[in-house]
Amino acid sequence: MNRFTDIRLNIGLILTIIGVLILLTGLISSPELKALHGVNIDLIWGIVTTIVGVFFLLLYGKHK
Repeated sequence: MNRFTDIRLNIGLILTIIGVLILLTGLISSPELKALHGVNIDLIWGIVTTIVGVFFLLLYGKHK
């Protein structure tokens, strides 16, 4: 068994967990800054971060 874990797994898990938390925050709260013109930036960045995290997990899965 390999002593070192592939970094794609760690990055993928961290980004996916953080992305889901930001996504949930974006779903629960409403945008408060008027400069954003009603755009929920937490929701957008939650989706982007989750997609990047899942991408890293898929790369790790292909490697194994």
